Amino acid sequence: MVIYTDGSYSEQAGILGYAFCCVEDRVIKQISDAFVLENGSSTIAEIVAVSKSLEFCLNYDIHKPLIVHDFDAIPFLALGYRACRPYMQEFVDELQRLTQIVEPDFQKVKAHDGHFYNTLAHNLAVEAVRKLRDGQTEIKEVRTRKPPREMNPEVQLSRFKTLCKNYHSLLYW
Repeated sequence: MVIYTDGSYSEQAGILGYAFCCVEDRVIKQISDAFVLENGSSTIAEIVAVSKSLEFCLNYDIHKPLIVHDFDAIPFLALGYRACRPYMQEFVDELQRLTQIVEPDFQKVKAHDGHFYNTLAHNLAVEAVRKLRDGQTEIKEVRTRKPPREMNPEVQLSRFKTLCKNYHSLLYW
């Protein structure tokens, strides 16, 4: 099975939308939804879209699907090869948990480049956000996450200097 995913986030409305299209034997199953998430991001929307598609696979006993996505970091986050920002951690943890169970393969496609199923997933995610924002669908889920914490400017400067020092060491090693 091939599953095409995409996510969308409206900062103004605080609504995250996701969609995925399952394609097998020329049959397309389209799934999309949206929920309220203040302090979200388009990155989180992309992660949620993949996680929801893997949750679908788990519920229908589908193993080793091909997940087609348009966000570069998905496989790196899913397989634990890339660290994420603290505000994304709960979403990445869920992605990693589902990835271990379902064992998908990942394929990147260029976003907004005319790929039929990627465009379909994108439009479904955007439409899910619009419908929830306009009151055409009920709010089924409200998720909250802590906003990124403010860091003491002295600590920020110290971390920046350490980062620069380490980078300089790597350049001239």
